[in-house]
Amino acid sequence: MGWSACASRILEGAGVLALALLEAVLAQDASPRSLSPAEWRAGVISKLPAYIEWPPDRFGPESNALRIAVLTAPGRDEDILPLLSALFTNVRVGGRPVEVSLLARPGNAAEYHVLFVPEEASGRWWEAAATLDLRGLVTVGESGDFLRRGGVFNLRTPARKLEIDRRNASRAGLTISSKLLRIAVVQ
Repeated sequence: MGWSACASRILEGAGVLALALLEAVLAQDASPRSLSPAEWRAGVISKLPAYIEWPPDRFGPESNALRIAVLTAPGRDEDILPLLSALFTNVRVGGRPVEVSLLARPGNAAEYHVLFVPEEASGRWWEAAATLDLRGLVTVGESGDFLRRGGVFNLRTPARKLEIDRRNASRAGLTISSKLLRIAVVQ
């Protein structure tokens, strides 16, 4: 089964099916062949928003989109962006449309609800993050110290593990579903 068929399976339904598919992606059982690292990251990130509750004032009117950004990293091909864009095509999360884009300047992160920080961009991110209000921002990284430095989620791509720091989520005003907490490594 190819990635597009896998992506279709990931996007089917909600609730128990969505959680089962996220578990499969985390376990890398979503297809007979191994998912590429970018496919795995995109699959996990695409399912996270359904299991997060943001502060009530973070969105405004129901028509406001859920905004997801990938922080650019010098020298890295942003292979995850087209995958995330495809996974969120014609998809609504919590009744909201989803927008996916690149973020060139970390200082603009507050305009988004979910931010993926590639390992190569971690240094730039943490320099800027020290001066930003991160309330209501779901930060997803992939470096060994991402949670220790304040991130909410960390993707251990080679091991196919999702790590969560509940204290960092709480500091950001986020509530993470217990369903997601059961299938992740929680700190």
